Amino acid sequence: MSAYMIISTRVTDREQYLKYVQAAQPLAESRGRKFLVFSRPIEALEGEAQTVDDGDCYLMVSEWPSVEAARDFWNSDEYAAIRKLRDQAGEVTVLLAEQFTPPAT
Repeated sequence: MSAYMIISTRVTDREQYLKYVQAAQPLAESRGRKFLVFSRPIEALEGEAQTVDDGDCYLMVSEWPSVEAARDFWNSDEYAAIRKLRDQAGEVTVLLAEQFTPPAT
């Protein structure tokens, strides 16, 4: 069953963040990731979220073949090394959700 990674980012060091993106893209694609949403600016209609008023903010939603595939990517040694490029480059929130099919009524 498909899984979705939802990432909200407020970039504080654009140059450093782009180094992270360039390194992470090929690895994530090789693990089956497909982008569904890449949005800027972000508008929060309810609740607290990083928004356009917070600076250089992005919202990304990616689809993965399964929760296991997303976790394998996230917990891989290759990604751990790449993720270090993102340190000090922004504030990031990452959520992982599995596709849910409601029961028939």
